[in-house]
Amino acid sequence: MRRVACLFLTSLLAAAPAAAAEDGVVVHFAPGSPGSKLAPRYSPKGMKVALAAREAPAPEGHAPLEGRLQLGPAATRGSGRLVVLARSKPEGPYDLLWLDANGDGELGAEERQQATPSTSRGSTWTSFQAVVRINHGTTETPIEEDYPIGLWVAVEDVAAPVSFVRFSRRGFRVGHVSLGDAPHDVVLSDADNDGVLGTGDWWALLPEGEAHGMQHSRKVGDFAWSGTQAWKLEVVGTAGREGRLVPFDPGITPEQDARNRDPLWDDKQAERAEQPLVFAHDVDAAIAAAREAGTPWYLDFETTWCGPCKSMDTYVYTAKDVVEAARGITCIKVDGDEHKELKERHHVESFPTGILFASDGTELARFSGYRGVAQMAAFFRKVSATTTEPAK
Repeated sequence: MRRVACLFLTSLLAAAPAAAAEDGVVVHFAPGSPGSKLAPRYSPKGMKVALAAREAPAPEGHAPLEGRLQLGPAATRGSGRLVVLARSKPEGPYDLLWLDANGDGELGAEERQQATPSTSRGSTWTSFQAVVRINHGTTETPIEEDYPIGLWVAVEDVAAPVSFVRFSRRGFRVGHVSLGDAPHDVVLSDADNDGVLGTGDWWALLPEGEAHGMQHSRKVGDFAWSGTQAWKLEVVGTAGREGRLVPFDPGITPEQDARNRDPLWDDKQAERAEQPLVFAHDVDAAIAAAREAGTPWYLDFETTWCGPCKSMDTYVYTAKDVVEAARGITCIKVDGDEHKELKERHHVESFPTGILFASDGTELARFSGYRGVAQMAAFFRKVSATTTEPAK
C-alpha cells in the first residue's frame, strides 16, 4: 500500500509543471521606471476635467478654479479628487495647482505646485506632475497604489478664461517571467486615465532586454507572442499588482498576425517612385505660380507632432502610383501650427487634412486623417475627372 501511495504521489509531482503551464504563469507587477526602455512611448489622450469658479478662496493666487478627477474604482473614488488652479498674477497664466493626491479631502502645503509657463505651437502651456494615491480595496482593508499623472493647461491668450485642465497617466507596471527557458518582461499600463487596470488597458510581452515599442502594444484581452506560442494576460484585481499569462491558440502564425495587425502593410509594399512627391513650402508664392500657370494645387495641412502625417510622408508620398497621379498638380505643405490663419480659413480641424483646388481656386475635394496609397492616387485623379487640361 505504501509503495502504491508513493508511486501515486510521484506521478502527481511529475504532472505539476505541466498543469502549471496549462493553468498559466503568474506575473507579479511593480512600478516601472519612467526613464527605462520598458516605458511605453505612448500615452492616453489627455482627459478633460471641467473647471468652475471656486467659491472658497485658494490658499494663494487669483481667480481660483476647481474640478474633480475621477480616479480609481467607483466604490472608493467618492466624488473625485479635488484639483484647484489659480493665477499667481492677476493677468497671468494659471500656473498654480493644488491636488488632493492623498485623498484626505484637504489641500496641504505639500500638494501645491507652481509651473514655469512655456510657449509651443502658438499656445502658452503650464504643466504639472503629480502622484495620486488610489485605494483599490475597501475603507476597512485598503489596497493602495501610486498613480503618476501629468496635468496641463494650454491657452492662446493667457488672460482668457479657462474651462478645463487636461491630465494623462504617466506611470506603468512591469513584471518579469520565464516562458519555457526564455526570460520576458511584461508591461501593463492604463489606457483610459481612470486609474483602474484591467480589460481594455494596454499590455506588452517582450523578450528580456528588448525596448518597448508601439508594435508590442496590445489591449488586455488580446494576445501576444513568445516565439510561436501566443499568450493572453489576465489581470487580477484593479491595482495592477498581479496577473496571469494564459496560453492561447489564435489559429494563425505569428507572421500572419503581424500582417493582419499592420494597417500600413499594403502601403509599405507599394512600388516606390524614383523621387518622392515634391512639395512647395512658400504657400502664397506656390499658389500664385499655380494660378498663373493655370494648374490645380493641393494643400497638405500637417504638424510636426502628427504621427499619421509622418507615415504619409514615408509610405504614401513616396509611392510611384501617387507621384504619377499628382503629376501636373502643385503640391504645397502647410504647417497648421505656423499658419493658423490658413487653418481657420479652410476650416481645418485635424491633421493631416488635404484639400485639392482647381486652377481657379474652387475646392474640388478634401480628406482628413491618414490616406493610403490607393486612396491618395484616386484622390489626385479627381482633377482629371472634374477639370479640363491645365493651360499650356
